[in-house]
Amino acid sequence: VGKRPQFWQLDHYRCVILKRDSEEAVTEAIVKMRVDGRMEHHVAEGDGPVNALDGALRKCLTPHYQALADVHLRDYRVRVVNPTAESAAKVRVLAEFAVIPQGESTGRPHSSFTTIGVNENVVDASWQAITDAFAYHLIEAGVGVK
Repeated sequence: VGKRPQFWQLDHYRCVILKRDSEEAVTEAIVKMRVDGRMEHHVAEGDGPVNALDGALRKCLTPHYQALADVHLRDYRVRVVNPTAESAAKVRVLAEFAVIPQGESTGRPHSSFTTIGVNENVVDASWQAITDAFAYHLIEAGVGVK
């Protein structure tokens, strides 16, 4: 409908996974985006592409939107949409988030919500779910578009 606020404009993201024979795999994500008229370009490492993308995205967005520090991934599920396509199948990523305000000692969520991303590429479906969650939280928190 075109009424959803645009809090950022993605230039690109990239994930690189380095796996050596006897070592654990390490993932590095790079995110470059425009936020509030300023280009943000950050790198983060993680246990996998979702963790690394989340870290790099937060580095880009949190200085502009502190409310995102309250959003925490609690569950992540991947389902195959069209199994006859085998490894080329579309996948649906369901990402469940909890909102826990910073500084609360109980760590109990005030609310929770789930977002969905769909794509043949599981990393891009995950990106969709994460960025939709961040935008949704900003809207729910009443954050205006900068």
